[in-house]
Amino acid sequence: PQPAGGSEMREKWLRDASKFEATLSLLELLAEKYDLVIVDLAQVEGILPYAIAARAHRVILVSSNEPSSVSLLAQTYSEIVEINTEANPTIVINMLDGTLEKEDVLDFLLLHSQKEITENAIWEIPLDDSGKCWIGTGNSFYTEATRATQATFDELSGNLLGIQTASVQSSAEVSTPRVLNISE
Repeated sequence: PQPAGGSEMREKWLRDASKFEATLSLLELLAEKYDLVIVDLAQVEGILPYAIAARAHRVILVSSNEPSSVSLLAQTYSEIVEINTEANPTIVINMLDGTLEKEDVLDFLLLHSQKEITENAIWEIPLDDSGKCWIGTGNSFYTEATRATQATFDELSGNLLGIQTASVQSSAEVSTPRVLNISE
């Protein structure tokens, strides 16, 4: 027998319309209950990622600044804005040494996109020598990262949630949204 997640199971989820509809219905129910539902589509095949992106209020694309990754990012960006013309994807770039700069990534995306992209739509996660050693520590990348990297994550998260982070927050109270994170 095939292991769970093997080709037989994969084919059922790719080809079975009832599984597809059940997934979309579940997401609709979750969206009614929670203020924010995060769906990680990194390894999902077929049309499901596009169906979800077409319904999304916010799309976040994560890449590195390596040329091959930026090329795939440009392709995905174009596909997303084609199926969801209201989408203004936020792009998160994990900056690696010796590769493209933020301006290079923006230029490449502009060259391959029919939709205008502003520099504000691209967030850089700096290369963090202490943070990248998080594996095996029992802590997260965020916990092990420098204060500068943590501040970047805080600001990005606040921006995506529509709340101000501590660095820009006024004395007004900020309500905490009900958030559900669905990952693979």
